[in-house]
Amino acid sequence: NIFIIDVEKERLDFSKELLENVITINSTEENLVEKIFLNTNKNGADLIFTACPVIQTHYDALKIVAKKGVINFFGGLPQNSPPIAISSNFVHYSEVVLTGSHGSTPEQHQSALKLLEEKKINLKKIITHTYPLKEFDSAFQLSFSKKGMKIVLRPHD
Repeated sequence: NIFIIDVEKERLDFSKELLENVITINSTEENLVEKIFLNTNKNGADLIFTACPVIQTHYDALKIVAKKGVINFFGGLPQNSPPIAISSNFVHYSEVVLTGSHGSTPEQHQSALKLLEEKKINLKKIITHTYPLKEFDSAFQLSFSKKGMKIVLRPHD
């Protein structure tokens, strides 16, 4: 199963349309820890990516990770965020792997472009809005409203 956790209903609904075998969780309306363990035979999640700048997502990841699971702190936190206390015994006995990732290399960009050019991946499903560059204000307003998924600005329109 793939779990998508968000606070925006529209994004959760979009995830259900886009992916198969997805279980969505609105973390403001549901107990995500209970739902994860209910849907994983009480094992927890094997692979977790935090992808937003909210410290609670990091705490939640530590609560729902399975034994020998991996947590990738992909979503950076604001500079003034407090440090997260992690029990080294928890990491040791659960054999949890904690890692982080940020950015990408030029080689990764080339690989991604090649996949697009060869039509091995199709991003059209996730691009919900397209604007000419001269309407960048409208595009940014939509982005900040969290109503669109991926918004494209076309420089040549």
